Amino acid sequence: MNKQKISMISELIAKNELGAVIFFRPDELVMTLGYRPYWGLSVEVCFEGNDPILYVPALEPDLRLPKDITVKRYPWGETSSDPFEILYGMIAEDIKKYGSNSKPISLVKTVGNTSPCILSGEQPPLPTDFVDNLMKVSEAGYKDVEKEILDLYNFKTREDIEGIKLCNKVAGIGIKAFYDSLQAGLTEAEVSAKMEYAVRAEIGNDGVLYASGFAQVQSGINGADGGRFNWVTGKKLEDGDLVMTEFAVVVNGYWADITRTGKVGTPTKEDIRLHEAVKKAQDDALSLVREGAIAEDIHNAAQEALDKEGVGKYFTHGLGHGVGFRYHDPGIRIAKGNKEALKEGMVITIEPGIYDSSFGGIRIEENVLVTKNGCEILSKFTRELKGD
Repeated sequence: MNKQKISMISELIAKNELGAVIFFRPDELVMTLGYRPYWGLSVEVCFEGNDPILYVPALEPDLRLPKDITVKRYPWGETSSDPFEILYGMIAEDIKKYGSNSKPISLVKTVGNTSPCILSGEQPPLPTDFVDNLMKVSEAGYKDVEKEILDLYNFKTREDIEGIKLCNKVAGIGIKAFYDSLQAGLTEAEVSAKMEYAVRAEIGNDGVLYASGFAQVQSGINGADGGRFNWVTGKKLEDGDLVMTEFAVVVNGYWADITRTGKVGTPTKEDIRLHEAVKKAQDDALSLVREGAIAEDIHNAAQEALDKEGVGKYFTHGLGHGVGFRYHDPGIRIAKGNKEALKEGMVITIEPGIYDSSFGGIRIEENVLVTKNGCEILSKFTRELKGD
């Protein structure tokens, strides 16, 4: 249980005069409990002044359940006429006992736009009226404080930061596999597979209970699409190709979002010039990252650096976003027009990139912890074209 985050939720409940706050999306459970559900059918109820209760289906594995809170099972996966009706009744009874049935509950109503559960080959088998029924578990109904709940994603506690650091460490092993695989004749899919294997093979090492990587690899002309979308094809790498990887990694429920660009063969002077321009843009942006910095100013610093090198027109997206509980956390966006100030404890990406059919795609993406007087780069591995 993340006690600091639970304390923040208790304050949110008191401030908004709620009976409870309910979480069911996998990233919410990671954020509050450090727990990534297997089936995606777990529900957490938080109260003011009392520890949360976690409700899990009967078939949820014991191995990864949090040890420091009450866990109750409901009969999903067993013989039952309607396990979800039983779940709603259990929650309603506990709200009466530990919260307040005369006050409304709140939750984020969106079922989608979330990180996957461990069984990520399919969506959780939630009934279509699941959220509607959760909104009725208190006699006082539902109150919308969704924005305040989503704001919780912006702040990472000490436990969160340690989890994100471990994820970045594992991601670095996958990035090494990327550079080691930049050989003419291999396909983008083969490079991707080597990266994902390297991450998966870390399960069981250094506290890694679960790890998975999602490597998109775009070589040569395919990289020109990298500012719009990232994917992987059967195209073979060719000598002279620039190769870009967009790499999402999840370890124990925490996420990293990394991009690197490499070269098949020897980089040309033009390759180096373009790559150095992107590095300079990233460095200029990173120099501004600290508590109180304005998101738009950081984006503009990268844009201005690229403009000076004559490649600013090829930078076609925002500079960054929150990361850690999801591949793309809700909340802060480092982008033109966003005048929101950074806060200590945020984890963001800084990812300038340029894309054109004349060279392909070049992007470098770091994961960065915002501190009071600066920042800490969590993705501490090479960003060079040859991985040196």
